[in-house]
Amino acid sequence: RTLGALYEVENATLTKLVGNLPGLQALVGPAGILISSGGVNSVQLYTVRDGFLYTLPLATLTEKCGWLETQVLCGVPTSLPAGIYPDDWLLGRAHTNDRLWLIDTENDVTIEVLNPEDENAPNMDMIKVQVSPDGTFASFINKNDQTLWLLKLTTQ
Repeated sequence: RTLGALYEVENATLTKLVGNLPGLQALVGPAGILISSGGVNSVQLYTVRDGFLYTLPLATLTEKCGWLETQVLCGVPTSLPAGIYPDDWLLGRAHTNDRLWLIDTENDVTIEVLNPEDENAPNMDMIKVQVSPDGTFASFINKNDQTLWLLKLTTQ
């Protein structure tokens, strides 16, 4: 298994931001960098703030998330099937059943946005989560059948 690292290039200078994490994935957004790491039967979600790595309260992969200013909207598995992550998930050997959560990356506050079971929707293995610039709509693809879903976000 290979350990991953994330570097920043600025003014011809290479700076290591994060390193030695298995299954490293990163998603750069307007308020920072979202990172996920995996392993045997595990995934974890982090954010990089002020040069430090902070563990977020929900565990998922960055490929299931999309940025909205300082928040991320993520498909979060209700449980994690046995496997090596993210490898088995990327190769289609493992599938998750996700709920959609909004995570404030600065305050670690979470809000459940969508439970597909409550809407009589099929199991959702969410990928490519995106939020409209004004924050009123979210879209994602159900990896299980490649269908596109659009959700109107309500303000609490």
